[in-house]
Amino acid sequence: MRSHQLPWGIAGLSSRQWKQVCTGTHLIQFLVELIALAAQLGLCGFIEHPQYPVWLMRKKPASIWTLQVIRTLARLECFQVCSFDHCVYGLNATKPTSLLLLGLSTFHDITVSKGRRGRCDHPAGHQPLRGIQCDGSFTSARAKMYPPGMNKAIATAVSRFLAERQLETSWSELPKDMQELICTEYTEESIVQPDFHR
Repeated sequence: MRSHQLPWGIAGLSSRQWKQVCTGTHLIQFLVELIALAAQLGLCGFIEHPQYPVWLMRKKPASIWTLQVIRTLARLECFQVCSFDHCVYGLNATKPTSLLLLGLSTFHDITVSKGRRGRCDHPAGHQPLRGIQCDGSFTSARAKMYPPGMNKAIATAVSRFLAERQLETSWSELPKDMQELICTEYTEESIVQPDFHR
């Protein structure tokens, strides 16, 4: 539904597809605005997205990592890009991912200390994240949630950032259109929430 040349949506999409593209676009634009504001205020944060598929580089796939705004942010001294495989944090799948880190260099340090500098070091490989399971769910559903080890590394990085700066947190209300996406219901860890398009 997107391309390298048309990252905000290709022509000829159905209304359902266009709604999905608009939602995704709105979310990434909100995250970019939020992380830019956090940088201005001296706070920390990150944006996560699948790693740019270098093996498809000749086909020029759509990716947030090719957007000019992300490339500009990544060049700022307060930002750092960390690419790694989720299996180093315990997921039974490789799942190459990149994080644009703001003030969270500790996460990078923890990550590159695992596997082969954050890359898979499991000679037996992993179960692929494609296809549909017997119950009709996508095989990739098990990779939606961050592995516990990754959550711990993020928490450690945020804690260290706050301890070094002794920052107090303050809460302000999200924009109304983003409030619709808030979910405060507790869900069992084994249950994966559906994608927007399902």
